[in-house]
Amino acid sequence: MSRLTLAICLSGLLVLSLTGLGLAQVVVAPPVALAVQAFVPAVAAAPAVQPQCQVFERMVGTWEAQAQRISAETSDQPKPIGRVTRQWVVEHKFLQERGSQHEAYLTFDPRRNAYCAWYFHANGHVLEMTGQWTGNWMMFSLSADVDQNQGLQRNFMVQNDQNHECTVTWTDENGRTGIFATLRYARIDAAKTDKSANAASPPKVSPPDEMKIFADEIGKWTIEGSAVSGDKTTKVSGTTTAQWILGGRFVQTTATIQGRKGDNICVAGFDAATKTYRCWYFDPEGSFSEPAVGTWDEKEHTMSWKEKMTSEIVMVKKKQWINHDTAKIHAVYTRPNGSVEATQDGTITRQKAAG
Repeated sequence: MSRLTLAICLSGLLVLSLTGLGLAQVVVAPPVALAVQAFVPAVAAAPAVQPQCQVFERMVGTWEAQAQRISAETSDQPKPIGRVTRQWVVEHKFLQERGSQHEAYLTFDPRRNAYCAWYFHANGHVLEMTGQWTGNWMMFSLSADVDQNQGLQRNFMVQNDQNHECTVTWTDENGRTGIFATLRYARIDAAKTDKSANAASPPKVSPPDEMKIFADEIGKWTIEGSAVSGDKTTKVSGTTTAQWILGGRFVQTTATIQGRKGDNICVAGFDAATKTYRCWYFDPEGSFSEPAVGTWDEKEHTMSWKEKMTSEIVMVKKKQWINHDTAKIHAVYTRPNGSVEATQDGTITRQKAAG
């Protein structure tokens, strides 16, 4: 195993980097995030925007959006659907898109040689999509399997710096296709816009019952912990901020890590279809995770996350709430033969409001 990068998004604490068999550095992730990077040699700082992601530049900004529903029988008139903002986050490794009913993250994955996107919706659904730029690089297409050979596609046409559109199409189990709607975006000059006129105001926070277990997460936190690999122990520290997004359907956590450039972002939610908790992690190196699966123990007030990070490493991590302001973390990374690769322990403490 010459190069192995492990990234996982959890309701957790630490980000651990290992070089060779020794512990190179340990950094801190959000209360709902944890990543491990192993056997990764030191490299020079990456460009602010990786070359493949420069195609997103024209999409950065604030946009007034309209939607036009189209079918074989009829075509509605375009209707305003509020504002959409797009900005670079996580050291310019991900493009964040935010509207009143959704939040998305887009990037390029060199491992798959494909663009990837995650759409988090206010109804609790998460759509993971992949795709490519085509033709003269003005068309960007993403697709996802929805259910039983049915698919959804989002086709962006970037016309110029001031306008672009996205056609949403579907494919059914028989291979038939159709247009669901066309979304049109017109750039807004933020300097000339009355902020009070923003139609995309955040929805009222009303978490479903399954998400109320994350209520203690909300706020600003200080993290202190350590990681052990072999005979080496490294101390870590940092701060995090957790907030509700999309009306309480998801929790988003951003971490500032001492000694590490850039922030980490994690999004956690409840999948009503599978009745499981899941979370996704995005870090400044451009790494992201497959969703980790969590189980809540009400009696112990503990969230347990499990992730098969690679064929060689399985992570099991527990976060136990001691009280409203304090939680303890313990994570173990094991190999198929049962040997322990690393362990992590830490404490998160709520920051008190000034005054």
